[in-house]
Formats: sequence, structure tokens, C-alpha cells
Amino acid sequence: MGDNYFAVVMCGVSELIGNMVYEGVGRYNAKFNAYETSVSGVGYRITDFEKDGWWPRNINYQGIGKILLGANDYRVQLVKTGPITAAGVLSGEIGTIRVLDHGGLVAARVSFNGGLPIRPTVPTCTIQKKRLDIGLGEVSLVQLERSGGSDYKPFSIDLQCSGGSTGASTRMFITLTDSTNPGNRGNRLTLSSKGSTAAKGVAVEIRRADDSMVSFGPDSKITGNPNQWFVGQFGNTSTSIPLRARYVTTSSPLAAGQANAAATFTMSYQ
Repeated sequence: MGDNYFAVVMCGVSELIGNMVYEGVGRYNAKFNAYETSVSGVGYRITDFEKDGWWPRNINYQGIGKILLGANDYRVQLVKTGPITAAGVLSGEIGTIRVLDHGGLVAARVSFNGGLPIRPTVPTCTIQKKRLDIGLGEVSLVQLERSGGSDYKPFSIDLQCSGGSTGASTRMFITLTDSTNPGNRGNRLTLSSKGSTAAKGVAVEIRRADDSMVSFGPDSKITGNPNQWFVGQFGNTSTSIPLRARYVTTSSPLAAGQANAAATFTMSYQ
């Protein structure tokens, strides 16, 4: 694992090589004696067989020449340092040998040949109830005119996450889409009721647990979908997304009638 090379470090007749440091690339995590990688929760240790122990290591070489052998003389060990939330690829340089007493000269580099894929088993989540019917009840025109909206009705989207490796987790995102008007990117859910029996001047508002209003987006699970929001990071557990809905006034005059609306939700795991 690593690029092959055959290097010789030579100094002048009267100069010693002196202090050398063997170290990995990236931030060092002393708790795990490992270097961080671009994959969250995955670190690596590296060593050569010249001396026991993982890098970093300093030596003081009292000679004017030193041979550094090829990639087969190095060992790399992957270390789980935290929750592994997504797959990734380890590639590029992972270690160097530098001669400190000669300007930090890099005498050798250790790299992965190609890429090393990391494919953790992260939890998958099942929606407990795919259809939710939320009754907002009958609301008087007087209440709507005075307060601008009805009382909130709470509901939740419940999920069960399982099948992940111990300690693994998944980052959960969600988008709500206006079923009547899929191009709606605002925060008012369009009424589906039509005709002479439909209410006029009202829409439905949905709020999240932090009291922020839900804005609607396309029915898509792609990363960065418009008005997609981060729900949380979850392992093998059950979780709920608490929401609440109410009628709100949008224009005047108001007219009594049926005021039904519908939205779909799309989960995205990143």
C-alpha cells in the first residue's frame, strides 16, 4: 500500500543527517494515535518496520547516508474514531519522512496507490405511517379575521431507523412539496378545494419544532434540494419530526367553505 521508491539520503562528508521525523498527513488525534482522513469517523495509523510503534516518531541518525526502502516496508491500519455517517474514498499522500536538520527536506513520501473506498453500513429509515390526515377543524370567519389564523394542530412524521453498523449514523433531511401547486416555493400551502363550495382567502401554514415556517420545495431527494432542511443525525433508533399546522388568512374578503390542502414529504439520507 503506497508508491514504490528507493531513496538514499546523503549529506556532506562532515555533515550528519541528524534529526528525522516520520509522520502522517492531516491532523493527529492523540486519543486514537491516528491521523484524521477526509471520511468522517475514520482515521489511520502508519508505521514502518524499522522500529516498533506507530508514527509520529523522531529519530536522531548519526550518519551521513541513510537508505529508505520501498512501500512494502510500511503498514497502515484504519481506525474508527467516531460515527461514520457516509461513504468516501481515501487517496493521496498519507505519510512523509523529513530531515529536520536540513531545512525539513522531505526524504520520502508514502501514498495510496489509487483509492481505498470506505463503505460503512449506515442505518436506513422506514416511515411508520405514510399517510397523515390532520384535522384542522371548523374555524369561524370572525376568528380568522381577528387573529389572522386558527389554532395550531400538532402532528409528527415518525420513522424507525435500523440496519446500521454499531455506532454508525445517517444524516436525515426532508423536503415538503405542495401537492396542489408543486412549483410553490413559498410558505403557504395551496388549498386543493375548488369550486363554489371552497373557502376563499385562506391557506395552510406548517411550522417546525423551532417555530420556523416550512417553505415548500420540489419532490426530490437530491442534496441541496430547494427548501430541504436538516432533521438530525440518527443511529439505529426511532425518531419523530414534530410539526404543527393551521389555517392562515391570505387575502380578503374571506369566504366560508371547504379548506382542504395536501403536501407530500421526501426524505433524503446524506
